[in-house]
Amino acid sequence: MVIRQSETMDGLTLPCSAQDQLGQGADCRFLFNLGKRAFHGLKKSVGGKARIGYLSGARPLMLGLTLVCFLAGGSALVRADGALSPGMAAPEFELANLMDDTQRRALKDYSGQVVYLDFWASWCGPCLVAMPKIETLRQTIGSDEFVVLAINVDRNLKKARKFLTKIAVGYDSLVDEQGRVSASYGLNAMPSSFVINRAGVVTKVHEGFRDGDEDELRAHIKAVIDSGA
Repeated sequence: MVIRQSETMDGLTLPCSAQDQLGQGADCRFLFNLGKRAFHGLKKSVGGKARIGYLSGARPLMLGLTLVCFLAGGSALVRADGALSPGMAAPEFELANLMDDTQRRALKDYSGQVVYLDFWASWCGPCLVAMPKIETLRQTIGSDEFVVLAINVDRNLKKARKFLTKIAVGYDSLVDEQGRVSASYGLNAMPSSFVINRAGVVTKVHEGFRDGDEDELRAHIKAVIDSGA
């Protein structure tokens, strides 16, 4: 499930979140597309010198609309090539627990451990496949040096909590309701997961999930644990 859709207008790209599919990201995309259609429609109808003047004035207006979408909708203005890759430092964060918002967790709390960080959503079909597999992965590795941590990206927390009650997992899910952490990790798909070593460096990025993926992940995680990195 692609969670970010890019709309391009003469070099201008607006990534809009599809969290909860009809959330603020969809409103942002609607506003941007409306402005974009108006831009191209007027561009065709204006000719001569007036066309040049119109275009020079319209582009800043569209850039302003993009900024409004970002501030109001919580969508991240990130380039598609801004996603994390192995060897990069994992962005720090501190978020509330999905099932108990009085508890907060930060990435730094797991310093010295290998972290499997999984981003998921209630509207994500592959997440239904992935999360039980991840729980099994957590249990079979069974090391104090390894921890699984999940981050939910839903805007509707009731749906997220209902989803989580259907799946018996023993690891924490945090809440990224505004999408800021998701943006800092440059997500392109849902689910997306990151293996982070003891030093806080990303060693693997895994997008989507299919049966059998857990075998590859298990081998990589064990290798990172054994390496001592």
